[in-house]
Amino acid sequence: MLLWKVRLLGKGILGIVLITCLIFLSKGVIYGQDIYKIGAVLQMTGSAGSYGPLFKSGCELAMEDINAQGGIKDKKLEILFEDSRSLPTAAIAAMKKLCAIDKVPAVIMGGSGLVLASASVANGNKVVLVNGAALSPKIKEAGEYVFSSISDASVEVKWMAEYLIKKRGIKKVALFYLNNEMGLGAKDEFEKEFLKNGGHIVAIESHEENTTDVRTQLAKIKSAKPEAVYLASHHKESGLVMKQAGIMGVKTKDIPWFSFAPMEGPATIELGGAAAEGIVYTAPAFDPTGPDPKMREFGEKYKKKYGNLPGLYSATMYDGVQLIAWGISNSTYSGEGIKIALEKVKDFPGVSGRITIDQHAVIGPIILKTVRDGKFVRY
Repeated sequence: MLLWKVRLLGKGILGIVLITCLIFLSKGVIYGQDIYKIGAVLQMTGSAGSYGPLFKSGCELAMEDINAQGGIKDKKLEILFEDSRSLPTAAIAAMKKLCAIDKVPAVIMGGSGLVLASASVANGNKVVLVNGAALSPKIKEAGEYVFSSISDASVEVKWMAEYLIKKRGIKKVALFYLNNEMGLGAKDEFEKEFLKNGGHIVAIESHEENTTDVRTQLAKIKSAKPEAVYLASHHKESGLVMKQAGIMGVKTKDIPWFSFAPMEGPATIELGGAAAEGIVYTAPAFDPTGPDPKMREFGEKYKKKYGNLPGLYSATMYDGVQLIAWGISNSTYSGEGIKIALEKVKDFPGVSGRITIDQHAVIGPIILKTVRDGKFVRY
């Protein structure tokens, strides 16, 4: 009798344990379904590590705003951040981990070489890769699962090539570019467009990432006697170039310098100092202090959280995350669903401006900016 009672009690305990386990498991499934996860592979360290915090702040603010507004289909958004260390091999490894282990349907990334290196992983796994800050024209041809939330360099460079000849009457230009996917792409596009419009390239020089001395290249540019210099580089290297150009007598007061959006960053002013004053550059029409209410609201919200106004890349990374969220909302939580949704994006109200995706590329309005009194302002 006692043994029977023990057995019965044992069965009861086992039943309770089983029921409890089922409850926890079901809660686990519900919990998992209550979160939509996406990935972010950013240059937090390495040669382009200065961009990482700018990219991440935009992503984080987008995630916070989405969740504060009820999430996506009543589910919270979570971003899994990975560091590419500014290396294509590390970016590929991070992309593979997010696809195979974390099973995310979409990843946001910046850096032309990193996006292009990771594109095959995205396409092979049918995971959407949103480029939020890279400018290589090759990205729009990187595959059916690769999209952008920012215009590529060909838009800015073409605009500037025509502007120099038709508006400024400049026919002889020296090219100075960063030797990576972004810089090469911009150099090739500028050369093609400038020559097509009747211009002449009198010198072409390059520099490497993290370079500390460009005096030899600047001496060659100076001896070629151009009417202007077009610089295609990151803000860190742009600051160094402008600083040494000032020392060598080829600063903006001696000869006009022109550039594009990637040179806008704190290092340009910190390193370039007075020599950077007056450089004119193209940029997507993002102005957090301008008349556009959505841009201005984003600028105020960003400054409240981070203590300073946002740059272009914080805005385009914000928009990239918002586009992914929009894709999930208007389709399914899957790479294929998000891809189908993003292919239909037209006049999306981004904080960097209205976004229309045409053949996986973004074409938006361009403005001219300059460095004045140590600040980046509209020209």
